[in-house]
Amino acid sequence: MKKMKMLRFSETLSKLWDSFIMESNNGTIFQMRRFLSYHPNNRFKDCSLLFLEDDKLIAVMPAVLKKEGKNLIFASHPGATYGGIVHKKVLSLQNTCKLVEELIKYVTRLGCEKMQITPPPILYHKLPSNNIEFAFHKNGFYLKKRELTSIVSLKLETNISNIFKQEARTALRKAVKKKIKTKNSDDFITFYNLLKVNLMKKYNVNPTHSLEELLKLKELFPDKISLKSAYLNEKLIAGVINFVCNEKVMLAFYISQDNDYQSYRPLNLLFHEILNECRQKGYYFYDLGLFTVNMEPNWGLARFKESLGGNNIFRDYYERRLSKQRLKI
Repeated sequence: MKKMKMLRFSETLSKLWDSFIMESNNGTIFQMRRFLSYHPNNRFKDCSLLFLEDDKLIAVMPAVLKKEGKNLIFASHPGATYGGIVHKKVLSLQNTCKLVEELIKYVTRLGCEKMQITPPPILYHKLPSNNIEFAFHKNGFYLKKRELTSIVSLKLETNISNIFKQEARTALRKAVKKKIKTKNSDDFITFYNLLKVNLMKKYNVNPTHSLEELLKLKELFPDKISLKSAYLNEKLIAGVINFVCNEKVMLAFYISQDNDYQSYRPLNLLFHEILNECRQKGYYFYDLGLFTVNMEPNWGLARFKESLGGNNIFRDYYERRLSKQRLKI
């Protein structure tokens, strides 16, 4: 087997890192250093790694060191929706297992008590592979939890309306009848204020990003982050912020509507237009996002996303405890 080694990430490797993400098998926008750069330098203790085989880059992993009580934890980067090990298009099972073994040794030497890793779902892969997950299970990782995200396949139907269930098609016709209009919009401020009010009312939480962070990300990725809005006359009553994750998948990152106009069904019209655009641009899947929190479903959200043609797949969270007694490598 060829010699494998690891490098700790430094800013001088950013260009190499991002070029690798774009060419990798399972990379997304979230694992790029350009994306992670929107965080202040002191927000996380970065411990991202590069894996080389005979000095050729074969994988990277965005990660941090964090504290849980007195325990030191090695974890997928909290600033990324997906972390995990991003690898080249074809990485053999033997090399994958060796890579995971070397990672465990390295993290153990750091004095960490646990490892927590969140890989991207398999549909984000250019070439489907479960080598990483096999290597995790083989080396003592376990599934800490499995959330569900709702996925619409864009290759099954040429007519997006046929993907919708009857109730969604009825709601779509109602939105059209009410003269709701949709367009690509730069009115992030109005949408964000609507989003913030709704999240606070429903869940008592703020959006993942501040408005300033969201606008900075839009500036960093003008072609990858977009807002599709629905209007009644000139009033914004609903919107969806989409992230182009990679060449296969677009993700609905933020979804919100003015509840005073919910009966107009603006979201049904928005998603009909978004799905059509995604199919025309050649994406394979549209990710409607999570509808579970700590494995508890939001049943209303589940029904809505399934009515749009969504099928549910796992978003997995892996963990491994580290101790001299448990270490078997």
